[in-house]
Amino acid sequence: MAKIWQEFYCNDCSGYFRVKLDMALNIKIKMCCPNCGHPHPRATKDGQIVEYNDGLQGSYEEEVHVPKSAYSKEPFSSRIKANARDGSVIESADHIRDVRMRELWFEYFGGGQGDG
Repeated sequence: MAKIWQEFYCNDCSGYFRVKLDMALNIKIKMCCPNCGHPHPRATKDGQIVEYNDGLQGSYEEEVHVPKSAYSKEPFSSRIKANARDGSVIESADHIRDVRMRELWFEYFGGGQGDG
């Protein structure tokens, strides 16, 4: 299944965090900020985080927790704005840059797998 990276803004701690969601999801979710733990009730439409509305039937709600490492005070993508209610899809070029930087980090400092 295809997944997309998105960035989400937490207005309680004025920070940003990234999450990867399945594009097949059309459910109610509760995004929990990895920094302050504040819950943000939203929905997903084809995997993208959108403002919650009553159009989704049923009482099922998925709670989404992401690691603290996904949090930043600075936005990862230039597309998201402060106080944004929806998630912002991260362009593949932004993600590729992030992956390349991670690879360089592991190449220089090691991967933590008993590298010495």
